[in-house]
Amino acid sequence: MSKRTTIVLAVLNAALLGFILLYEQGTLSTTDVARRSGQVLRRFVRDRVDHVELVRGDGAPIVFDREREEDDELGDSLGTWTLSAPIEAPADDDAVDSFLSALEWLDARRTLEGIAPDDRARMGLDEPRFVVRFRVMDEEVALRVGSEAPTGDGVYAAVEGEDRAYVVGTDFVESIDHDVDHFRDKDLFAGFFGAGATAITVSGGGPEIRLEKTGPRWHVRAPVVGFADDGLADRLVRAIRDLRATRFVSEAADELEARGLDAPWREVRVTEDEGDGARLRVGEACGEHEDERYAIAGDDGPVVCVLSSDVQALELRPETLRETALLPLGDDAIERIEAGDVTLRRGETSWEMVSGGDAQPADDAAIAAWLGSLRAATVRRFEALDAGDHGVGDATVTFHRSDDEAALALHLGDVDDEGAWVRRGDEAAHVLVDAEAAALLRPEPLRFRATALASAESGDARWVESRVESSAGVVTERAVRGEGGAWRLEAPVEMEADRVVVRDVARRLATLTAERFVADAPAPEHGLAPPSRTVRVHFEPEEGEATDLAIQLGARTVEGTYARLTDGPVFLVSPELADALARPLASLDALTVPVEDLTALRIERDGEVTELQRDGTSWQLAGGGTPDADRTRALLDRLSTLRATRVLRYGAPDGSFGLTAPRLRVVATPRAGDPITLSIGADTDVDGQTLVPLHRAGLDVVYALTPDLLRSVVDYTP
Repeated sequence: MSKRTTIVLAVLNAALLGFILLYEQGTLSTTDVARRSGQVLRRFVRDRVDHVELVRGDGAPIVFDREREEDDELGDSLGTWTLSAPIEAPADDDAVDSFLSALEWLDARRTLEGIAPDDRARMGLDEPRFVVRFRVMDEEVALRVGSEAPTGDGVYAAVEGEDRAYVVGTDFVESIDHDVDHFRDKDLFAGFFGAGATAITVSGGGPEIRLEKTGPRWHVRAPVVGFADDGLADRLVRAIRDLRATRFVSEAADELEARGLDAPWREVRVTEDEGDGARLRVGEACGEHEDERYAIAGDDGPVVCVLSSDVQALELRPETLRETALLPLGDDAIERIEAGDVTLRRGETSWEMVSGGDAQPADDAAIAAWLGSLRAATVRRFEALDAGDHGVGDATVTFHRSDDEAALALHLGDVDDEGAWVRRGDEAAHVLVDAEAAALLRPEPLRFRATALASAESGDARWVESRVESSAGVVTERAVRGEGGAWRLEAPVEMEADRVVVRDVARRLATLTAERFVADAPAPEHGLAPPSRTVRVHFEPEEGEATDLAIQLGARTVEGTYARLTDGPVFLVSPELADALARPLASLDALTVPVEDLTALRIERDGEVTELQRDGTSWQLAGGGTPDADRTRALLDRLSTLRATRVLRYGAPDGSFGLTAPRLRVVATPRAGDPITLSIGADTDVDGQTLVPLHRAGLDVVYALTPDLLRSVVDYTP
């Protein structure tokens, strides 16, 4: 093949392709039609349809046209449907969508081939009940819907130009049998959003109500003055924007007097910076529809009916117009707060407090609670500015908004038996709130200080020290962690430390959190001069600097216990934390007897001695005989699990607990090592609780247990 021939063929191919593309722009492709082979309207390719007519009997056609974007030459965009006849109006998207879907998915229950003219007349197709015409690309297609089939399984339908008829379901008739109002957009204010509204007037039913927007806030200008209720304007705008007609009464603004629209029940005018705004008049009950009212949007109509419930928001009372929350801002709307010498600002993840030029973490929960209290403070009275200044300006808290709108300042004035006077920003009124709100507008920095006071790893604790100062003297406990993580008590005695207690103290102080701060410095009522207890933990991580954390505990209150860190402010800790830090560090398991290793057990009581000896796997009385098995088993079980309830004191026993002449002494002899001797004293009242003192020979610790834990030991008889 020569080069010239190749060029000629290429030109012919390009010309043929151009012709095909040009032709297919105005016709349906074979692929489009093939996809709809099972449908009655095979040419109804929905995305390509741009004109539809519905004729009901001999009535006027209802005409829909699709408006596409100007540059949409191939009809790829969905566009917007409008009514072109018998009226020109926006179409109801849902109604049109349902109508088009009925055409798109119309299928035949039966297909009748070779239909003759007299058949068409018999089927009611010459004078059809409905005719639907549509234009797809450059083609015109018409569907005729006739009478019901005598078999009762549907109605006859036929496409003009075909020699066949179909029986289609009666549900198809129901989906298209609607008047023009059904297909009409019911939104009275389509295209009105109200986002740029600057003024709202509501008249009828009482004095005229006027709202005006200044900056980010709405103000009531009449019949009262002040900040408008936070959601009032939004509710009014939403009521207008979402209002839909239930029925169309008249296309023109006529017979207004007869419908109560010349002196309406309510009239609302919304003014916008940009846009036409909106005007709505609502009149009397809509004829026989008692749950509806006549309404007219704009000046020229149409007149419609709307649900009475949809315009209920227009029933306003002057006393409900104004904002009654002292702080009419949500947490998320606030970016920065200035209160005296303190500035609170949002950091990347939480609030920060700046005082004296230094920034430190702030307590998010405390700030949220403070803002919540300000919002909960309710305005009790409004008073015009010219009625007196009420000393407003004594203290000011300024809230800077997150959306860069104007800041809102709360100016505190006189505080007396009546309450506290405040002016909110540029509000045209002074407001009276409860006197307690004054403290909220003079917040101390401590209110916002972060309550998390420590952040360490409890596993890095190397020693724990607890120092108690009382009228009986000073007692210092010191537990040190040795090799392998075992804890030993070094003072006031050398013995095993209670690892559960020591680890719990280290864990609680590693993540120490205050309930709330009380004062910058201790006062006598705090009980911190001197403190009742000081607990110190030394943390030494593998990497980083070692730190000591020391907490001083003071007086107890109904809320908790006063405390402070070294030279820090006073705060409250929970009763649970205070109790945990007050537990002694000595092991409470020091009284446990290793029963499985014993060879003999002696119980001395009131000069009488009961001695048991192990005989293989059982126990026998030393003088012969077998003790009661159940009572003996209970005795041994209790001795093997004996754990003290608390430490009464450190030091050798004295006469104070009846341990120098105990009521009971237990001597347990193991296979190897020294005997274990436990002395049990008389029941003693300790802080209102009955306890039994115990002492183990060789340990300078006096323990105590509740009587029920020792019942099987004290009452033992063989």
